[in-house]
Amino acid sequence: METVLYFQSPSKTSTPDKIAGVRRYAAVANWHIQVLEDFPSSKSVRALYEFWNPIGVIIECGGGYQDIDPGIFSKIPAVYLDRNPRTLPPDVSCISHDSVATGRLAAKELLVAGHPNFAYVPYPQPLFWSEDRERGFKEALKLNGRDCMVFSGEGSLQSISWQKSLRKWIETIAKPCSIFAANDNVAAEI
Repeated sequence: METVLYFQSPSKTSTPDKIAGVRRYAAVANWHIQVLEDFPSSKSVRALYEFWNPIGVIIECGGGYQDIDPGIFSKIPAVYLDRNPRTLPPDVSCISHDSVATGRLAAKELLVAGHPNFAYVPYPQPLFWSEDRERGFKEALKLNGRDCMVFSGEGSLQSISWQKSLRKWIETIAKPCSIFAANDNVAAEI
């Protein structure tokens, strides 16, 4: 039986569903999926590659994690999940959400609500998908003659300083206001 290595993101974003889907396909193709739960060093990746001699690899990069060099797998198919495609060579496969389209869709839905004011709260750390969602949201609002306020606090999602600055910012924005959060975790903080 041939083996496909699956490097699981340390953030384990949606991993059970993703791995289940990969395993369903692998069962039909008669492949063994070897899940590696921690991202190893480059040296360890090479050793794992030699040990398993895989026919392909899947690298889940959720949470912004993207430290496995595509050059290690130049002789076999490698598919990156949720990695910033702008950081990969053009010949490497990458499956990511269309975050700009997500931002546009959010604008469309919130415009329907009829509120006169709009805001975006990005993920606290700079991540490509959060920036792309912001861009799509702001572009769609601008197309419809609307402005967008953007929160710019520093810190991490659960840091007290970030939460306090978010609270102060929300108090100052014009209301009623439709707020688009970068993801569910940011929405919970809002």
